This record gives sequence, C-alpha cells and structure tokens, in this order.
Amino acid sequence: MKQRMALLSTLAAAGLAACAPIAPPAPPAEQPPAAPAPAPEPVGVAIPHGHGYNIHFTDPKPGEMEMIAASGVKWVRMDFAWGGTERKAGEYDFSAYDRLMTSLDKHGIRALFILDYANKLYDDGMAPRTDAGRTAFAKWAAAAATHFKGRGILWEMWNEPNIGFWKPEPNVTNYVALALAVGKALRAAAPDEAYCGPGTSRIDLPFLEECFRGGLLEYWSSVTVHPYRHQSGPETVVPEYGRLRDLIVKHAPKGKAIPIVSGEWGFSAAWNGFDAASQGAMLPRQWLVNAACGIPLSIWYDWHDDGRDPKEAEHNFGTVSNALHAGRTPIYDPKPAYLAATTLNRELDGFRFVRRLSPPRAGAESSAEDWVLLFRRGSEVRLAAWTTAADPQRIVLPGPAAPVKAVGYTGAALPDLVPDAAGLVVPLTRDPVYLVPSAGDAAKIESATFRQDWSDGRIVAVTQAPGPDGALLVTVEKAFGPRLRGRLTLAADGRDAGSMPLDVEAGAARATLTVKTTAPAGSSVAVRIEREDGLAVFHSKPRRLASVTGFETRTADFSIHANTDGKGATASTQTLSAVAAPAGLPVGPGEALHLDASVDAGYLYLCLVHRDGTQTGITGRPTALGVWVHAQGDPATLSCRIQDASGETFQSAHARLENGWQYVELSLAGQNDSHWGGNDNGVADLPVKWQALLLIDRDHKRPYRGTLHFARPALIHEP
Repeated sequence: MKQRMALLSTLAAAGLAACAPIAPPAPPAEQPPAAPAPAPEPVGVAIPHGHGYNIHFTDPKPGEMEMIAASGVKWVRMDFAWGGTERKAGEYDFSAYDRLMTSLDKHGIRALFILDYANKLYDDGMAPRTDAGRTAFAKWAAAAATHFKGRGILWEMWNEPNIGFWKPEPNVTNYVALALAVGKALRAAAPDEAYCGPGTSRIDLPFLEECFRGGLLEYWSSVTVHPYRHQSGPETVVPEYGRLRDLIVKHAPKGKAIPIVSGEWGFSAAWNGFDAASQGAMLPRQWLVNAACGIPLSIWYDWHDDGRDPKEAEHNFGTVSNALHAGRTPIYDPKPAYLAATTLNRELDGFRFVRRLSPPRAGAESSAEDWVLLFRRGSEVRLAAWTTAADPQRIVLPGPAAPVKAVGYTGAALPDLVPDAAGLVVPLTRDPVYLVPSAGDAAKIESATFRQDWSDGRIVAVTQAPGPDGALLVTVEKAFGPRLRGRLTLAADGRDAGSMPLDVEAGAARATLTVKTTAPAGSSVAVRIEREDGLAVFHSKPRRLASVTGFETRTADFSIHANTDGKGATASTQTLSAVAAPAGLPVGPGEALHLDASVDAGYLYLCLVHRDGTQTGITGRPTALGVWVHAQGDPATLSCRIQDASGETFQSAHARLENGWQYVELSLAGQNDSHWGGNDNGVADLPVKWQALLLIDRDHKRPYRGTLHFARPALIHEP
C-alpha cells in the first residue's frame, strides 16, 4: 500500500489566489508577540519524485544509469513485453527485467512497466481478443506482478491502445475486456501493486470514457494519458486535464481518488519550427504545467535520440544525442533538454507547487499568457516563470525588497533582479527562468494578491460575433469544473462598454449572451469575465469585426467549384444562389449565400472563389474570418485558404459543421501548423490574398448530400 499512496497523494487542480491574512489583535504589552504559525506544507509530490524518462533497454550501457540519475529523475517507463518473456506457453522468463531492476534500485529509480503487445502463441499474434488469449495475458501479468512484488513498480495496461499499437486495429471493447481480466488477476495475486491505464495517444475522451463505463476505475490506481501536441505548447493541456478529471469523478467508485498520470509526452527537435533549444524549453514547461495541474508523475519521451537523422522526427525526441561515447563521461552528449531537466530538478529539489500567481505586466494588465508558478519547501519559496507570448514581456512582482537570484532553464546564471519602489520587474520569454528570493521576502511573495486569477483555467474559448441591432453575441465555453457565476464585461478604449451577469453550468458547458454595447461601430472590443468574488478569470485581446460587404447578395461575383487537389476525379454537382436566411439566425433576418451540393466519395472539396479567378487582396492582417453557417444534411467541415506575397499558402484548421445555425471562426494567422504549400517560412508575408474564401469538405471523404447557408461574414482584427 505504501507504493500506491505516493501516486494517490496528488495535487488538486490549481488553487485560487490567496488573500492577505487578517492581522490578529495585538497581544498585551507585557507578553512577547507570538511567532507566526508556519504555513502548512503544500500537498502533492515533491520535485523531482514525479519526473522520469521513457527508455528502450533492459541492459543499460556502462555509465548510462549514472547519467540518468545525475539529471535528478526518479522514474523510467519501459515496455514489459509479453512476447519476449513468454516464449513457451505458461513459462515466463523475467531475467532481463531482473537486471534492469537491479540497476534502477542501485540509483533509487522506480519503474513504470507497460504490460503490452501481442504474443505469437495466442490470437494469431494480434492483441488478445479471445477468452483464451485474455486468460493467458492476465496469467502472465499476474506472474510478473508477483515476481516483482513490493519493488514500487507501477504496472500500466498497454501502450496507446486507441491507435495502431492495438492490432489489427483499435477496439475499445476488446481492450476493456483484457484490462478487466488483468485487473482481477492482479487483485487476486498481488493486491498491493499499483495498476493503471490505458496510456492513450493524446487525451482521447471517448475512448477513456468507454474504459470508465466498463468498470476499469474499480481496478486502476491512476489514469495514464499521452498528451502530445505539436505546435501548441504544453499550457494548452489544462482544459483537457479538467475534462478528464470531471469524467473520472463521474465514473469512479465512491470515495476513490484517482489521479491522472502523464505517462508519455515529448517534443521532437525535428518538428517544423523546433530545434534542440526550443525542444529543451518545452521539457520544463511541460513538467511545470503538469505540477500546476496536480499530475503526480510526468514521463518525458524520450531518454535519448533513437537515430541520427536530423530531419526524422522519431529520431529527435531525446534529452541526449544518439551517439554513444563508450568509456567517456558522459557517455552521451547532453542536449538542452537534458540540461533543462537537471536544472529544474536541482533548483526545485524538495519543493512542492503552491499556486499560480497573476502579476501585472509593466504598464499593463496581467495576462493569461504569462505563467508564474510558486513552489515552497518549508519556509523557502521559489518561482518558475515564462510567457507563451510571441514577444518578450515584463511583469511586476510585488513583495521583494532584496535582490532576487535568477537561473536560466539550462542552468546558466542570470543577472540578479533588483526591486524598485514598484516591485520586482521580471523579463519573461518562452524559456523558463527560476527565481530565488531571499528568506525575508518569501512570505511577502506568497501572500501577494492580484486582480486576476489565471489558475482558474475553466474558460477555454470566448467568441465574439455580430449580434442584432449593433449588439455583440458573446459565447463562453467552459471546459470543466463547478458552476461558474460572475459577470461578463465588454471594454473598448480602456472603458467598460457593456456588462451582463454570467452563469455557466458545471462540467463542460457553454453560454451565449447578447450584450448591448456603447462602443461605436467598428471599435475594438475586449471581453473580461469575473467570478462572484471579483477576481478576473478571463481577459481577451481587443477584437475588431469588419464586415465582408456584399458577400450574401452579389452572387455574380462568386462561384463554387470542385477541386480534386490532384488526387483523381470525383463526381459532384453544386449550385450557388442568394436567398433569405433560414429562420433562427441569431443576428436577425437577412440574406444568405445558399449552396446545394452533391458529392461522391473520393478526394474532392468545394471552394468558394471569385468567378473571374482573381485572388482578391485582404486589407491589413486579420487574424480570423467569422461566419454564420446553417447546415443541413450529411456531415461536413469548413475551412479557408490564403496565399501570401511569397506564394506560400495557409489553410485554417477544419471546423466541423453541426445541423442548424452556428458561428464558425477560421484562422487567418498564417502559422506553422496551417502551412499548406510554398516556401514554408512559418509566417504570412504581407500582403495576403484569398485563395478560397470558404472551403467545404466531407467527413472522412465520404459521399455528401447537403445544403449550406452562409451569412454575415466578418474579418476579425486583433490590434
């Protein structure tokens, strides 16, 4: 049970900003003042006891375990292969893992072993799908857990069964049946061993909920996921963890606390837009965000590079290079990621996460883009800070009176930061920095209060759309957590320009408000949301909506054509006309562009373009196109495409269309993740032109029969 408790004592979701304590009455003069009560120790796992690497060996090279241990991690994750340990039915050879455990024990490192993959002796070498195969797998798993009983191992049920690692194809029903058989076998043979799953690729909520409905939370001591994301940073995982935590609470046995484990997650230095340095910065950001989200165990993928091709993504996930230098210390060349892991584990050794701070920027309001995390060990506090903004920022931290030591994310000493009358100005970039305040300033920093609380990450999207009679329609999407009551306020030119009460139900929910505004037409308007306690939990950038005039009525200027994108012919028919908008358009009556389409299966999408083939220029640099869409018929998706001055093309991510009216925003930011063709320099060079104002595709290239109406398109500018 002791091994299991380390996983179950997990952090709660990031807490609310603390308030300054009320001072007690002064004691009588003849009595000495009472010493302040020490602050309670934060809950959760102390760094670095929740950090680890994925490895791919049972026999480390000489010096390898020493190098892993020197970086401070306390876990490794490794496949525990069925096919390699049961080569003859009913006979098990765990000797390779005995050797690995001896190496790990020597360095105080624990193992997460993945019970995984097929065995050619059963079910034709595919994932177990028969009673005989499941019985054999469960018997083998119980034998392994019994063999290593009491060694502090966390046994994980499979690796990414929701994608191709479950052969011949993913099947959640078969997975649940196998995981249940293993859970029952482990409970009978080794009830004190920690058992978890399912190790999904990304946070696959539908797959996970099927596991929970199947009863697996009765047996699992934690839920493991692999929250990979490419161009977006680790910070975007916060609402996904929240949704998953809500699901776990919904399905867990009464009174059972089940934490989330980040069982595999990394960034490749060969991904578009990355190099070794930017990959290295992602490691501490990932581990620090996980700490703020109450994740007790974070496994970085991968320990060392799996190959030497600098352009192959799978070769470049490691914290150290691939080339082995036998007899040298260190035996692998450290990458910035290794230095980052070592620095984080050293600078925050023994510290636990307390809360996220929300200090203002120099001369401006605070921003949710800025991450300032406070950790405490006894009476000491330390901060980790960075920003997700594209440009460097400067925040002002109240409290410090003495100089503050600063350490870069790879361990480089930075100049001390010296406070002034306004506070401590801290420069932030996308690379984390560690701040070490003096002992005398620790309590002042921890008790600082702010107008905002960015740790309340329940709100994941706030959409502004043109409303009736000059009002704005504001939709608030909440990802997780309890009911949110508060107030939504519009602001223009630094002044409040409209306000309404806000009430969003518990769990994943959304609310749409029609907010009358006093801002002049064409103004840039920001949205601020405050909780009942007055703390702001969301503050958008100002946005200006510019109508795309004539879109609905001047159908002679537009045509819709089928595009096979060079992948073969597909039959289709499509007609375009201007009609009265279907009933229910939230912005009131008006005209809409009406499309009837019939498309056979195959590679084909429909492009709305100017009839003469010209690519009309777009004024300025809008960040998105917003449009009301009314869909009827088969599933479809919507995007758009632009071309910049260099000929590079960008396509927005596809938005899925639902039947009835919905407001869709299509990105025009021209970022790496929307690159479609051309020079691929990662930015949209001005001026930009439309290549396809709207682009309609089917669901998984299936046949499509449907009717779409488009109304009130607007270009969205963020000054």
